[in-house]
Amino acid sequence: MAPNFFLAAKGPDGSLVVAGRQACYDGALGARAMHSLQSYRQDEPVYDNNADTITSIYHGGTLKMYTNHITPPRSPGGHPEYHMTQLRSFAITDTRNTCAAGLQAYRNR
Repeated sequence: MAPNFFLAAKGPDGSLVVAGRQACYDGALGARAMHSLQSYRQDEPVYDNNADTITSIYHGGTLKMYTNHITPPRSPGGHPEYHMTQLRSFAITDTRNTCAAGLQAYRNR
């Protein structure tokens, strides 16, 4: 089993930029792990353009959720590219309904 769900949380003094970079890095590692598993014992690397990793950031009462995926190199001999796409965001400290919706999305329900 490979990890494919990550959370970066920062306190009030933490930087949102740092959390974003950490989420991007963690998501890329997860996407790379999933890609390695999918390509195991294959003649060529498998690129299915599906999001295999979910990354979340919690900072200042806001939950942001992203997907991460890997795409093939643009040129022969190049490196694969990693992409992070925002799915949703929730102001957890807004209303009870918004908090519940964010927690449900986080729990994948």
